[in-house]
Amino acid sequence: MVSIDTAFKTGTANDYSAIVVVGSLEAPRDGYAPGRYLLDAWRGKVEFANLKRRLVEMYQTWHPHQVLIEDAASGQSLIQELRSGTSLPIKPVRVDRDKLSRVAAISPILEARRLLLPETAWWRDDFIAELTSFPAGTHDDWVDAITMALEHLRESNSAGDWIHFYKIQLVREAVFYGSSIEEAAASFELTVEETKDNLAKYPLPRAYVPRFPR
Repeated sequence: MVSIDTAFKTGTANDYSAIVVVGSLEAPRDGYAPGRYLLDAWRGKVEFANLKRRLVEMYQTWHPHQVLIEDAASGQSLIQELRSGTSLPIKPVRVDRDKLSRVAAISPILEARRLLLPETAWWRDDFIAELTSFPAGTHDDWVDAITMALEHLRESNSAGDWIHFYKIQLVREAVFYGSSIEEAAASFELTVEETKDNLAKYPLPRAYVPRFPR
């Protein structure tokens, strides 16, 4: 899923807008440990139009099942704009607790080291610095975005959806490398019709980079 913390002002004293892409594995798979995977992250001080563009770009890269946006303040404008102008699977989120309480709720995931980050990413060190300095740090925009994502994963039954998403990506990779649709679907316990629908919806580019290394 994608989770976004919105801020539309660009002054040096203003908050960042922050976006995170989070996936989930409930059991070991192909050498990957179970846990929550921070697949991508971004933050910046941009105007509304640029923030919308950036969010759409990240959605098109990862094709998540849901896009979480806080249903308050500046987030409401983004929800309305995306619903009227795109087909993104928007999920408005009502926040009913203070920030410290929400972070405390996802702390067991962090303390158990079940939030896994890429070894190399331009944002890795900054993300870790913001997370570990909370609540005394200068900024907490990534904290807000990741908290919303992890809370939603914890409270929902979406783990199965993410395993399903993972299978679809592997099927797409298998087809790209020469398997028939029937072979790929059978290998990952998907139906042929479902596989064809997903390939039609998200066609493989000519130069495909596997998202989940073998």
